Amino acid sequence: MSTLTAVTEDISILREEIDAEDERHREARGKLESELADATARQRHLALGVDEETRAEALGLIAIYGDPKRATAKIIQEAVEDIATGCHDLRDHWLGLKDYDRWRGQELLCSYIGDLPGNPKHGTVVFAIGLTRSAREFWDRWGKPPVGENGERVHAATRYLLNLREAGVV
Repeated sequence: MSTLTAVTEDISILREEIDAEDERHREARGKLESELADATARQRHLALGVDEETRAEALGLIAIYGDPKRATAKIIQEAVEDIATGCHDLRDHWLGLKDYDRWRGQELLCSYIGDLPGNPKHGTVVFAIGLTRSAREFWDRWGKPPVGENGERVHAATRYLLNLREAGVV
């Protein structure tokens, strides 16, 4: 015969097991959603002529933060020109866009905080283009960006960025 205390304890244990199962489900679903987003990005870039090798080369040099659909032609062009001329601006900061109060897509330069753009004093960064941490570390060590033997990373990053808005995914 069960006592009230024993049944209450059983209920507590079952609730903990349900919570643990919910967490496992959230983690598994999150992993699958991430894999789906990556596959979708690869598909869209392939459809635009950016093959896997080009995409990998590009993402070895540049980092994208936020919603690519928010990218403006101007910020893409600024990043492409900076990459073509040696990444001097991108070495020190992200080229970004922020939303602030009633202003949407306001341009900004923001510092690197690890792999993320720094927070502006006002507003929220919605899109940014920068160098990967490994590219910045390479530059610090060797005094130049890791563009590849024949500039293949510059070409790949340029092609990737010029197709980014159409692909709408990173």
